[in-house]
Amino acid sequence: MDKYFEESYDPRLDVAPLAVPRVPATGLVSDAEYAGWDAMLELLRVRREDKEEKRRRERLGVGM
Repeated sequence: MDKYFEESYDPRLDVAPLAVPRVPATGLVSDAEYAGWDAMLELLRVRREDKEEKRRRERLGVGM
């Protein structure tokens, strides 16, 4: 339970691990295999943007 009270805790990242996509003999992976990975990459992008925005606000002296 302590992790929920830590400042570094992000509930968006509190998910089950993603499975490695299965690669068929043709070598082509279907888009459905990457749905979870795309969501995780999007989450990482949003988190990075949030950090950049927080730094920008701190430089400008604007509180959140």
